[in-house]
Amino acid sequence: MKNILTLLAVLSLVGCASATNFRESNRQNLERLAVGMDRQDVLDLMGVGEQRQFTGSETDGPIGTGRDSMGVMSVQIPIGGNRPVLYNPHRGELYNADGSAWEVLYYYTQVAHNDGMVTEDELTPIVLRDDVLIGWGWAFWARQARDYGVPAELPDPLPEPSTRP
Repeated sequence: MKNILTLLAVLSLVGCASATNFRESNRQNLERLAVGMDRQDVLDLMGVGEQRQFTGSETDGPIGTGRDSMGVMSVQIPIGGNRPVLYNPHRGELYNADGSAWEVLYYYTQVAHNDGMVTEDELTPIVLRDDVLIGWGWAFWARQARDYGVPAELPDPLPEPSTRP
């Protein structure tokens, strides 16, 4: 019985990672993106639905995630205590503009406030047009939205890229 309990304890820790490692992995994957990749290649590289559990003060707030019908993070729902679960992408948006289908996937890549919440300034947008990657980053997304009449509500001022883990 003691061996079974030990095994269960070890298995419960498998898959746990720090939020720092989660963000670092997303940042490293951003560096591997290439304009022209199709949607599925982007999702395969960046990850979809990867569940990570965190411990420590960085995530002691009531974070949890939910999925919409397309499998993209859409709302935050508390999940048991102070052990949040994050997904890739953190959230997504769909638009029709300029005769094209636009999809923006937001990945958690930096911490701006150590408050246990994931906010806009901690996300990096990845922009697809007609299922093809055309670029990423807040400045790029803002330019595309403005130039092509995409009705996106962008933060003002735009979040700055950060090198903080």
